[in-house]
Amino acid sequence: MFLMRSSEMEFLAEQELISIMPFFELKENAGMLHGISGDFGPFHPSMAAQVPLWLAIKLKQLNKCRIIQPSWFTVEHLMERMEGEGSSELFESLPFHYLEVATLLLKHAAADMEQAEKMRLILEDIQHLRQDKIRNGLCRIANDVQTGGSAYAVQLNNVAAMEINSVRQFMTGSLKKFYELNALESGASQSQFTSQASSMDTTPSSVSRLRRHR
Repeated sequence: MFLMRSSEMEFLAEQELISIMPFFELKENAGMLHGISGDFGPFHPSMAAQVPLWLAIKLKQLNKCRIIQPSWFTVEHLMERMEGEGSSELFESLPFHYLEVATLLLKHAAADMEQAEKMRLILEDIQHLRQDKIRNGLCRIANDVQTGGSAYAVQLNNVAAMEINSVRQFMTGSLKKFYELNALESGASQSQFTSQASSMDTTPSSVSRLRRHR
């Protein structure tokens, strides 16, 4: 199972729909833009329209629109999610591509986002909390397998795309090796896996990209 690059993850996230306020009027096709992935519009000044994120960024770069701040991408909402992450072992509900979308918005449309710098810092704090949960989960899996458990499946509710991508290769490879060693009764040491899980860098590359765009 291969590890996707951050640019590939962002490419997938760019298909997410986002609202814009156009600064232009499209008169052809009743104001609609027909594309392979769907029809978008109509485009009229002062009338919000939903478009894929990649199109919103392109129009923003051409000064043809203002990107409307998503409802989940506010200081208030992110603070609530951060408090929830800190008070529960469960993962808070966030958009599947929240890290990639946040990175792209802060890079290309920070002027359209209220309190952009504060949101950047809150996102980093949220990600640190979620990384700790992922590491703790890997250690629990190690304990379960080493003591004869059957962790054939791992439930990861509300884990985001970039977070899954950062650990899936390590997790699947390690679990496979554990079962092989247990089957051979080779007495594989749990401490090695636990040490690797505790020390591994589960920081998605989007987090470092968030820092670079300050």
